[in-house]
Amino acid sequence: MTQDWNKLGSYPEALQEIIQFAEDGIISLDQNQNIVLFNNGAEKIFGYASKEVLGQPLTILLPASSRKAHKRYIETFSRTAQTSRIMSKTIPLYGKARDGREVPLEITIQKHRGASPIRFTAICRDISHRLCREQRLAENHAKFKAIFNSSNRLIILMDDQGRILEINRTARTFLGQDQANYVGQEIWRCDFWNGEIYPAMVRYEIKHLKDDGFSRLTAQITSCEGRSMSLDMSLKKFATGPEGEMLIVLEAVDVTRLVKTNEALKESENRLARAQQIAHLGNWEWNISTNEIYWSDEVYRIFGLTPDIFEASYAAFLATIHEKDRPKVEKAVEHALKSGKPYSIIHRIICPDGKEKIVHELGEVLRNERGEPLSMTGTVQDITESWHREKALAEARNQAEAANRAKSQFLATMSHELRTPLNAIIGFSSGMQKGLFGNSPAQYREYAGYILESGQHLLSIINDILDLSRIEVGAVQVKPDWIRAEELITGTLRYITEKALAKNIAIQTDIDADIPDLYLDKRLCRQIMSNLLTNAVKFTDSGGKIIMGARLHASPENIPEGDVEIYVQDTGIGMKAEDIDKVFRPFAQADMSFTRNHEGVGLGLAIVKNLTELQGGRVTINSTPDVGTCVSVFFPVKAKIFSE
Repeated sequence: MTQDWNKLGSYPEALQEIIQFAEDGIISLDQNQNIVLFNNGAEKIFGYASKEVLGQPLTILLPASSRKAHKRYIETFSRTAQTSRIMSKTIPLYGKARDGREVPLEITIQKHRGASPIRFTAICRDISHRLCREQRLAENHAKFKAIFNSSNRLIILMDDQGRILEINRTARTFLGQDQANYVGQEIWRCDFWNGEIYPAMVRYEIKHLKDDGFSRLTAQITSCEGRSMSLDMSLKKFATGPEGEMLIVLEAVDVTRLVKTNEALKESENRLARAQQIAHLGNWEWNISTNEIYWSDEVYRIFGLTPDIFEASYAAFLATIHEKDRPKVEKAVEHALKSGKPYSIIHRIICPDGKEKIVHELGEVLRNERGEPLSMTGTVQDITESWHREKALAEARNQAEAANRAKSQFLATMSHELRTPLNAIIGFSSGMQKGLFGNSPAQYREYAGYILESGQHLLSIINDILDLSRIEVGAVQVKPDWIRAEELITGTLRYITEKALAKNIAIQTDIDADIPDLYLDKRLCRQIMSNLLTNAVKFTDSGGKIIMGARLHASPENIPEGDVEIYVQDTGIGMKAEDIDKVFRPFAQADMSFTRNHEGVGLGLAIVKNLTELQGGRVTINSTPDVGTCVSVFFPVKAKIFSE
């Protein structure tokens, strides 16, 4: 007869064994929430022996941070009609082990009624391992998502029937659709294909793709901008685990330009036979043991030879090489055979008609198990045209650099010539304003002040042009010495305080105490700080604030001793992110309109950047429109001085 084991009250010994030896922790409490039952599972979870906790309040097993909440929870549960409840449905609860560890738990609580001395029973399960697995799974998923979305390829993940599961960021950018518009669709039914042939090709490849199989094809789609794109696509079918579901990943690269280039090349090949010869890339193979060489048709065409009149061999190949390049080629081949490194060399050849060509050869050595060379395979490409083009470009670049130096020298000369009469104008207008040449009407003194102000502004521009010209022609001499960051900042403030006060701008300093001395050119650094502070005052409205500071940064990999940041932060007009690179160019400003409200010709930050880099530093800008700008110069603690 079958026993009704649900009536365990008839079998107290069996019930006791179930409770005592269950893997889950079973804890019973009396009406005062003192522990009256503590089974073996609970001992394993909390590390206490049963005799240590019996009679103790439940709080011994609770972290201090959750005791009040637990008390409120029990009081609320006591007032409900429920007899049991899962306490950890949304988030894991934690118990406190004997060694102080907090143990994540899954807890079900039972309420007992009647005359039983046991009021509550909790069944606890240690879910530490489960949480670890979930965390590892989440981390792996995050890594997958990062790789998935950071790829510059279009990636679409599908099930084994071709239904889309996920689309990466690059694909969404090209397709211009939210992922939800495509998820669940069979990929060949999507609306981005050009015509009917390509979705049919994709469907065929997916339907015939074997497990762990790979397929490749070229297809065309229409981007969100309406542009037709050619894609080099690959399909790979794989399992997610030993018994996991099969998935298909589609990876695609935009080869539109390459396809158009190849089409244009094919069209030009029909008209230009010589262009056809230049465009071809030949391959070759050298059997070292037999000294036999295989040349493709393209190699023969590059060398101006034909198989019927030329017997390809290593010696015959060497004979075609320009006599001055021959030792270099032999040495490169010998080095590749001995070292095992790839063979790459550019050299000249002489064709039978006496024409000289320049070719680029690449090759690798195939070896046996003992490391002995067996053969050498590679390619040869005629780069005569590109070689001469690069040579012409290099010559043009040299000429442009020479012209730029001549321009800088001209600007420097003209600036010197302008500064001499300008100093006289400034001197006389200053004297007239101060009445040094006798009393004059107030209106004349006002006009003299305008002349003085304009002259000083023009002199400042000329000085900036002179500084930039001297930098460009390499005439700036760096004379480093040890300097304190605090001295550099406070010393610069003296030159700008009057202008700041005139605009009611508050200036503060914030200098870390642990900044070491810097080995820099004091004069150049003061000019850097003066330019930054002048800009901050210029672009900050009345009532604004400027902070000059210095702080030490942790050591990046390329600067073992760390670096010091000296910065000027303002509450000025700020600038857009796309304008930041622009302001480092000479004669450029974020606002280049004719209606801009701020004077200057855009040389200040260009000079700052050049003088900073001349001393081994770098410049960064963080700016937000209508919020402000922070310009930072970074110098290594042991600055390496560059001087041309």
